[in-house]
Amino acid sequence: MKKFYLLGLLAASIAANAQAPQTGDLGNQAKTTSKQTGDFTPASPVINRQATSRVGLTGKGYGKNSTWVVVGQTEFDRPTNASTYRRIITYPNGKKSVIWTTSTDGPGTGYLGRGTGYNHFDGTAWGTVSKNRIESRRTGYPNFDYDPISGTEIILSHKVDSDGYSGGMLFNTNGTIGSNSWTGVSALDTTKTLPGVLWPRTAVSGDYMIVIASYTDSSTRQPSRVRLNGVRAPQVYSRLNLRTNVWDVVNQTLPGYDSTRYYAGGGDNYAIDAKGNNVAILMGGLTDDIALWKSADNGATWTKTIIDSFPVPAFDYRQLVLDTPYSTDGALSVTLDATGNAHCFWSYGRMFDNDTTNGNTTYSYFPGQNTIAHWYEGRPDSLLLAGFSPEDPTDADEVLTVGQVIDNRTRYGNLSKLATAPSAVNSGDTIYVVYQGLTDNDLDQQGQAFYDIYVAASVDNGLTWLAPVNITATMGLNEEQTFASVAADCRTNLHLTFMNTRNQGFYDATNNAEKVGPYDIVYYQIPVEDIFDKNVVGLNEANDLFSLEQNFPNPFDVNTNVPVKLNRSSDVKISVVNMIGQTVYSNTFANSPAGVNNFDVNMASAKAGIYFYTVEAGEFKVTRKFIVE
Repeated sequence: MKKFYLLGLLAASIAANAQAPQTGDLGNQAKTTSKQTGDFTPASPVINRQATSRVGLTGKGYGKNSTWVVVGQTEFDRPTNASTYRRIITYPNGKKSVIWTTSTDGPGTGYLGRGTGYNHFDGTAWGTVSKNRIESRRTGYPNFDYDPISGTEIILSHKVDSDGYSGGMLFNTNGTIGSNSWTGVSALDTTKTLPGVLWPRTAVSGDYMIVIASYTDSSTRQPSRVRLNGVRAPQVYSRLNLRTNVWDVVNQTLPGYDSTRYYAGGGDNYAIDAKGNNVAILMGGLTDDIALWKSADNGATWTKTIIDSFPVPAFDYRQLVLDTPYSTDGALSVTLDATGNAHCFWSYGRMFDNDTTNGNTTYSYFPGQNTIAHWYEGRPDSLLLAGFSPEDPTDADEVLTVGQVIDNRTRYGNLSKLATAPSAVNSGDTIYVVYQGLTDNDLDQQGQAFYDIYVAASVDNGLTWLAPVNITATMGLNEEQTFASVAADCRTNLHLTFMNTRNQGFYDATNNAEKVGPYDIVYYQIPVEDIFDKNVVGLNEANDLFSLEQNFPNPFDVNTNVPVKLNRSSDVKISVVNMIGQTVYSNTFANSPAGVNNFDVNMASAKAGIYFYTVEAGEFKVTRKFIVE
C-alpha cells in the first residue's frame, strides 16, 4: 500500500517535510514510566463497506441489528478542538439523550446562533430534528452529565459574547430527563482580573460535579493570557457540591501542574471520568507530558502520575527538538473500571522544532501517525496499541493523503492523523475505544481520504486488544464521520453520537464564508455481539461450549500447550497472528472430545515477540496473548 503523509505545520510559518509511519513491533522511547508502542498500519480483515450512498435520515449499521438515525443538525462543524466531549447519556428504562454544539447560522455571520443542541428518545421515538439551541444566548462546546440523586440532566457550556469576550460558564438543568424546559445560571464567571474559562469537561461523582477547563482565550479582545503557577493559559479544575449548590473549588490548578513541566495550557487537551468516590483527569498535548491526576475523595485531594514524559520540560518553542519525539495530538480519553482504576487512551502525536530563531510561533508535526494508545493504572509498563486505521487488503495501490489544509479547509489541525479522537467506556473486563480513522478506499477526487468511525475492544481488561472494526462503513462513500462520543452503558449495546458531513475537515470562516451546512448529528446503536462476531462473550450470550485457560509454558521458545475445556465434542480451530495482523499459524483440531484438551501449538518458525492466539469452536471465539522468546 502506497501512502503519502504530508507534514502539518502549526501557527504562521510554512515548512516542508514528510514522515512515513514506522512499522513493526513495539518501539522504545526514553520516557518516564512507560514504553512507546510505535506506529504502524496493519492489514485489515474488517473493512465492510456495504453501501455507496446515504439513504434518508436513518440507516442500517454494521452487523445484523445496528441502526443509525439523524437526531440533530448544525451549521457549526467543529465539535471540539481535541479530546471528545461527553455528548450522550443512556438510561436503564431505554431513554436516551444527546447534545451537540449547534448553530442556526454559519461562518459568514460568526455563528451568532451557536449554543447547545438537544434531543431525547422517550423509549418510542426521538424528538424533532432541529438546529435550535436550548439557551437564550451564545454559548459553545457543551459537556453532558446526569445527577441520579436529583434526576437532573446537566449541561455545562462556556459563554462567549458576540463582542469576543469569554464570560465563564452557563450551568443548565432541565429538572427531569427528556424535558425541553431548561434553566440556565451563570457559573465560574469572569472577574475583574481574570476572564472566564473555556471548554469544560465535567463528571458527576456522588454529591459533586468536577470540572476541568482552560483559561486559554484566543480572542483578540482578551490578548493578555492568564498565568497561574508560571503556566500560560493553564488548565484548572473546579468542584460543585450538587446538594448545597456551592462551588467549593473554583478554577484551581492541579498539584504538580506548574512551570517546571508545563509552559502553556491548551484547548480541550484533557478528559475526565468519575465513578463512586474516584475521579480521573487525563491531560496531554503535542509538547507536553501525558499525565493522570487521580482522586479517591471526589476531587478533594489529587495524586499525579506522568504516564509518558515529553523530553523537553516546559517546551516554549525556543528549544531545539530534533529527534521527532512521540507524544499526543491532544485527543485523549479516560474511563474508570469497576475497581476504580483508570484506563487512559490517546492518539499519537509527533513533532520537531529545528529553528529557534523564529520566536515562539512555530513548530512542525507529523499527521501520518496511526496509533490509539492504551495505558492502565496500576501497570506502569502497560502501554499497548489499542486501535489504528486499517488498510483495505482489496485496495491495490491507492494514495492516502493526510494534510492540514484541503482547498483552504483546515483538516482538524493537530488531529490530522490516520487515527484520532478516542472515546472509551468499559463493562466488567471488557473495554471499548471508539475513534475516527481514515479509510483508504474512500477518497475524494483529490485523493483525500474520508474519516469513518472505528471501534476496538479488549475482553481481558486491557491486556490484549482485538482488531478494530469500521462501524460506519454502511453510511456510504464520501461521507465523513468524526468525533464520536460513546455512552457509559455498554453492557449489551454501544450507544454513540457523532457528526456526519459530506465534506472533509473544518471550514475556515474567514476564507470559506460560503461553506455552510447543515451537518448531521447522528445517534448510532450497535449490539456488542454484532461487532466482533461473538468474540465478546458473556454479555449477550454465554459461551456454553468451551472455556480457555492461559497457554503453558508462557513465554516459550518452540512449543506451547493451549488448554481448552470442551463441554461437548467439537472442532477446535486455533489461529495465531502477529502484532501487524499477519496470520502465522492456523490449525483445526477436528472432532476434539469433551473434557480438557491440551492442544500443541508449534511456533518454531516465528520470530521472538508478542502474538495473539484465537480459539474458535462452534459460534464462539476467545483471544489471548502469548510471548515467543
